[in-house]
Amino acid sequence: MTGDHYVCANILVAEDDRKQAELLRSYLELDGHDVLVAHDGRSTIAHARRQPPDLLLLDVMLPDVDGVEVCRILPSGHDRRGGRSGRADAHRAVH
Repeated sequence: MTGDHYVCANILVAEDDRKQAELLRSYLELDGHDVLVAHDGRSTIAHARRQPPDLLLLDVMLPDVDGVEVCRILPSGHDRRGGRSGRADAHRAVH
C-alpha cells in the first residue's frame, strides 16, 4: 500500500506449548518483527522487565506463574488491552 508506514515491533510470546510458540515466532518474524519466546511465567516476567516488549502475546495457562498473575506483576505504565471483547476486559479490570 503506497504511503502507509509499517513499523516492526518487539514482540514477546509467552507460550508453554513449544510447537505453538515456534509457529507464532515464524509467522511474526516473516512479517518483519523481532520475536522473543518465553515458555513459563517467570521467564516472561524476566524478559519483559529486561526489555519491555511493544506487544506481549500471553498464554493465560503458563506453568509456575499464570498469565493473569504475570499481568499483575508487570508494571502497568503502558496501555494494556486483552484479546477478549472490550466488555470482558472492562469486567476483568474492575474485579
